[in-house]
Amino acid sequence: MKIQYYYALSSPFAYLGSLKFQSIAKKYNVETIEKPCDLVCGIFAKTGGIPFPQRSAQRQKYRLGEIRRWSIFLNIKTNIKPKFFPQKDPHISAKSEKVSKIYADNTEEAVEKNVFGSPTYIFNNELFWGQDRLEFLERALKNA
Repeated sequence: MKIQYYYALSSPFAYLGSLKFQSIAKKYNVETIEKPCDLVCGIFAKTGGIPFPQRSAQRQKYRLGEIRRWSIFLNIKTNIKPKFFPQKDPHISAKSEKVSKIYADNTEEAVEKNVFGSPTYIFNNELFWGQDRLEFLERALKNA
């Protein structure tokens, strides 16, 4: 069994879901195919997503509250308002030509597979968006 795992390095929700996802993958002996991708300039731009700084004040406030809530619930420390957010270039660690091509290819592939946010898990062609869908992913693995 394989899961394609699309995520953005800057996604707090990918971070918050990472330990549970790893645990599920290990429990079901699933191969994880990691696909880091460009969420803001790639996926959002092609699927109608809005970068955080451009969202309404209400949506920004709610998102920060959700991060805080999930952080407390999962007992995972987060910095709700980091000093350098949003990053000027969240892709700076992917500047080699080889890595940049992989990153761009992952992003295009994500859009082709209807990915619109991070994290997204795809198992048996079924898309699970968000760390809060990991229980549904686990049910799918259980029933496979």
